[in-house]
Amino acid sequence: MWRHRGDNVKSSDGNFPTPMWLFGQLDEEFSFVLDTCALPENAKCEAYYTPEIDGLAQDWVSEVGQDKSVWCNAPWDKESLLCWVGKALEESRKGITVVMLVPHWRNYAFHQKCIRHGEIRHVLGLVTFKGSCGTARKECDVVVFRPGQDKGFLGPSIRHPNASTGTPPQTKSNTPGSENSARGKSSDDYQCLKDIRLEGTKWLWPGVIPLGELTILEGDSGTNKSSIAILIAALLTLGRKLPGQGGKGRLLASRTEG
Repeated sequence: MWRHRGDNVKSSDGNFPTPMWLFGQLDEEFSFVLDTCALPENAKCEAYYTPEIDGLAQDWVSEVGQDKSVWCNAPWDKESLLCWVGKALEESRKGITVVMLVPHWRNYAFHQKCIRHGEIRHVLGLVTFKGSCGTARKECDVVVFRPGQDKGFLGPSIRHPNASTGTPPQTKSNTPGSENSARGKSSDDYQCLKDIRLEGTKWLWPGVIPLGELTILEGDSGTNKSSIAILIAALLTLGRKLPGQGGKGRLLASRTEG
């Protein structure tokens, strides 16, 4: 269960439980015995901690015993998540596996700690959460903290079972040395170079600006980069000719400096 603190739904304090398809995939692999952050109406395990019990103040290993797995979907704000990630890492070092659902906020300290110490499994596509105040869609990662593993690595991606590819989510362990580790991933994770079809380049300005691609106009300060960009935008939107090319089109301009 995470508590929404963003602006994608009407309420600023709504509770959003973990979608069952995602929890079910992970529970099949890990067999969770404790939900460390839940409400009675959305707890995923028979044993769970409510906000009143405060999972951060409890000894998870004493609760479940070593070599067990626990689930954690904590409140989604960067300060809370940093505390919960620290707690998950601490408990995993005592001898249990902790699996967390976190937002894909890569620039925050909690996510950097996940990258350094856990297995990161990215959930492909936006995950739909249905909560007490509406629906929200979020980009998510699943993080696995294991006892005896203190170096982070990238695990297999997780797919919704009804994804258009028809490929079921990958949930096998991806610990270093296992058959599903980085050296032995499924072929679904890679595309052979010989299977990539080369396509010709379409040009907005032949030989200068490719159509539908990113073009960088680079130069020292004061060399009229902005003036050149504005001139190109004006010519394009007015239907005037660029060198070697005519035609009128639409343009989106975004200024991010100054």
